Amino acid sequence: MLSDFAEGVIIVVCVNLIAVLGVSILTGFTRLFSFGNAAFMSIGAYTSALLTTKLGVPFIPAMLAGIALAALSSWLLGSLTLRLKGDYFLITTLGFGECVRVLFEYVRPLTGGAQGLVGIPHHTGLVTAVGSLVIALVIAARLVYSRFGRCLEAVREEELAAESVGINVTGYKKFAFVVSAIFAGWAGALWAHHICFIAPVMFNLPKSAELTITVVIGGLGSLTGSVLGSLLVNLLPEIFRGLANYRMFLYGAAVVAVIILRPSGLLGYREISLRGIAAFFRTHVLRQGCRWDSARRVASGSKTGRTPVFEPAQGIGAGVTDASKFAVWSKMRLPRAPAGERANSIADNGDLVLRQGCRWEHARRFVAWCRSMAVLRRTSTSSKTGRTPVFEPAQGIGAETPQPPYSVARSWSG
Repeated sequence: MLSDFAEGVIIVVCVNLIAVLGVSILTGFTRLFSFGNAAFMSIGAYTSALLTTKLGVPFIPAMLAGIALAALSSWLLGSLTLRLKGDYFLITTLGFGECVRVLFEYVRPLTGGAQGLVGIPHHTGLVTAVGSLVIALVIAARLVYSRFGRCLEAVREEELAAESVGINVTGYKKFAFVVSAIFAGWAGALWAHHICFIAPVMFNLPKSAELTITVVIGGLGSLTGSVLGSLLVNLLPEIFRGLANYRMFLYGAAVVAVIILRPSGLLGYREISLRGIAAFFRTHVLRQGCRWDSARRVASGSKTGRTPVFEPAQGIGAGVTDASKFAVWSKMRLPRAPAGERANSIADNGDLVLRQGCRWEHARRFVAWCRSMAVLRRTSTSSKTGRTPVFEPAQGIGAETPQPPYSVARSWSG
């Protein structure tokens, strides 16, 4: 069982992750920077809290009402401001966020003013927060990897080119802005019913800046990068909580260090997937293991004076003695050749070996070929002297081949 503190930290991380996903769709995939997401969070939080507190509406309908009102306000704001370029849109969203915060402070009989709204029922538990995060991740992934996501990427890279091929740039920006507000209102409703108290100061400009910084740290254009950035931003203050006086300093220094050392973010435009993890393991771990194993066999062969034999070590790939099969199994690069020569080489030399880490095999073939050529010359000399020629091919790979294999000739010719 988790402690109350650990459960609270997980809920806070899940709520912030939902808000960060909305900012990632807007900023990461359209390059529209907005400082109004905290305002949409406050709209979702106050709407759902007022419905559950004043009118006794159940939590789910109240949360959906808060999400709908946040989406409607973003649609109205986007219709008026999304034709602005660059910093002008950012300043507009900043002004909108401050207007919403001041509005909630002045409507004191309804919202409690600057003192906040109390008595909100607790509905956001661990299961609700984690389930909402999973649903939000699925929705965000489906949007990003759909036609909508590809159009957003086209708008992000070059608006003029996207518009020239028939993409409604303003329409897709507005839709991304609405989606971002939906995620923000969703997170605000969950937050209000978790801490059971909300105040306008909770949804100020630093909150919007924190969401944007989280996306930049994780990587613009990467959903999994936004997840990693959110974990970093939310967990660092808890990790440094023991250093009470220096906690925020260390937190800020860590954020600055990430931005300086990784300007494109933790992941940049890359995503983490199970297929990518498997490819990384196959490319780096297995390949490096094969290289070390090849070097070990070469060293052991040079010490004993024996010819090294290509035999993979025990474990993955054990029992594969054919070098070409082992090369196919480990997914490494084989020497390339023109189509016709490569077909003949593969047909005639079934023992093609790895270029990286196995050059000793090429050397052994070349030595065997030189021995075979020496035998042919000795046979020719014997025929000139009148002796009976005795053909004694050299032992080893390539003894029956008067010409060196293509892979050997290529590797030794540079």
